[in-house]
Amino acid sequence: NRNKDPPRPDNDTDIENEERNDEIPSSINRYLQNYQRGGTLFLHSSVVKKQGAILGDDMGLGKTVQVISLFAALLQKTGTAKDLMD
Repeated sequence: NRNKDPPRPDNDTDIENEERNDEIPSSINRYLQNYQRGGTLFLHSSVVKKQGAILGDDMGLGKTVQVISLFAALLQKTGTAKDLMD
């Protein structure tokens, strides 16, 4: 009995094993610098793990764009007219 994990509440989800299809839409991704993609991935990882995160850097390096990219990925936007219907 010692090797078994404790029971989990029914409403608790295992986020690490949950399949997700959150991708930065190519319409945004193609304009991001590598460090902006990294920042977006960091934020996304924190959201998926239900952890807080602070994204900080010098002014003018695109924090707003990184957050917009995060929202687009989480909302599974495509950057096409289809998004207007959702």
